[in-house]
Amino acid sequence: SALVLFMLGWLASALFMQLPAIDSQKPLDVFHSNSEKSSPSDRIEEYDVRASDDKVVINIKNPYLARFPDTHSMEPVLDKTTTGIEIVPESSDDIKVGDIISYKSGYSEDIIIHRVIKLGSDSHSWYAITKGDNNASADIEKIRFGQVQRILVGILY
Repeated sequence: SALVLFMLGWLASALFMQLPAIDSQKPLDVFHSNSEKSSPSDRIEEYDVRASDDKVVINIKNPYLARFPDTHSMEPVLDKTTTGIEIVPESSDDIKVGDIISYKSGYSEDIIIHRVIKLGSDSHSWYAITKGDNNASADIEKIRFGQVQRILVGILY
């Protein structure tokens, strides 16, 4: 019994040593898929962030702090303990696929916060199609620019 455990440990060690070194700063791409999801737009330049021993200062024009209810639609990115930093978009050109926007839904009294998965325009105007990261399907309405409240630009955990 002890000999079997020793041999299994030796075999596992030999296999582990064959693996390439892992850079801890890069995500491990174990679950690679051909359909990469779009990330939010990079809106904060590195020179706009200053970190010292006792604080971090981020220069953002007209920021809003946001809290989120526990709806589970944007987990694990957003949860009830998350604080978000949002800005008001000046035009529809400010909104890109991958951005997380808050908007006033025509189907709910609540402000919804979901990720933009598609942009388009029709005979009415510009629109965005959104989806909660944890939801099985896209939201049921086209979001018009007038419904958009803010764009999420930072997340604090």
